[in-house]
Amino acid sequence: MIFPFPATRTYCLAVAAVDSINRKADFSNYGDKVDVCAPGTRIYAPYLDTGYAWWDGTSFSTAFVTGLAGLIVSVDPALTWDEIDSAILKSADNIDLLNPGLEGMLGWGVINITAALSSIVSHFEGGDVNGDGSLNIMDVSYFINFLYKDGPPPVAFDIADVNGTGTLNIQDITYLINYLYKDGPPPR
Repeated sequence: MIFPFPATRTYCLAVAAVDSINRKADFSNYGDKVDVCAPGTRIYAPYLDTGYAWWDGTSFSTAFVTGLAGLIVSVDPALTWDEIDSAILKSADNIDLLNPGLEGMLGWGVINITAALSSIVSHFEGGDVNGDGSLNIMDVSYFINFLYKDGPPPVAFDIADVNGTGTLNIQDITYLINYLYKDGPPPR
């Protein structure tokens, strides 16, 4: 008996790798069996005992998609596999225009974490760091616990990056407090 390539099975997602500008990585597969893409080049990750190095590979892309599935389940553990699959695929950003000649060969596109989570919980908004559907002092406490006490991470990076700088730090907490209690600008 011949078994098909595992990624072609109905209970699997086939993942291709893209670079930092959402172009297919030169080493990545592509084709009509690909479901979705994720970052797979220049990934800074552990190396040997205590070092770090830059890596490339679809193994890293797959980990991003797996992490997104884990985030979705953490938001709503009652979801079925089909609902998780649908949230990941339908929220992906189409990248066909960035990959001439590969139109339709990179699945639904590159994963979009915020859009996938928002498709599950429509009340996600910037600053709702703990994902409970409200923007309040609990989000500030959750954020402080994450940054300084090894607490659980925000439900999504984009939601926690309320000032839009691309990093999570004390400035985001200050921005959130300013919005909640001092009529500052809303989270982005």
